[in-house]
Amino acid sequence: MNERTLKLRLTVDTPTGDPYEEERTARALFDQLKLLGTDEVEPISDSEASLERDPFLTGALLVAIAPTVVSKVLDLVSSFARRNKRVTIRLNIRSEDGSVAEVEVPHTLSPEEAGAWIRTVLNSLRK
Repeated sequence: MNERTLKLRLTVDTPTGDPYEEERTARALFDQLKLLGTDEVEPISDSEASLERDPFLTGALLVAIAPTVVSKVLDLVSSFARRNKRVTIRLNIRSEDGSVAEVEVPHTLSPEEAGAWIRTVLNSLRK
């Protein structure tokens, strides 16, 4: 991972808090992010987890991406959220200068509204 890489933490929450539903959703999102060609995608395990526990059960992923593909990743996550309305996806984005943007991915946006949302998130990183 080079110094210009952005780090995104994606967290998946379900209305019931079911860790297995969160795990399935995190795995599906993980697979799509890997297909997109991100630099690095990995599940985040909690510190109390034992070695035999599946790290996907936390429902959190750490994604490392080049700044040039941020909009593609945000578009993918926004589209994923629209298709999976039962879950809430939160993003914590840390840029190379240390600035952080924390947002909840809206799942009720049209593709056009999602584009505006993506531009807003990108602009918040540039401040």
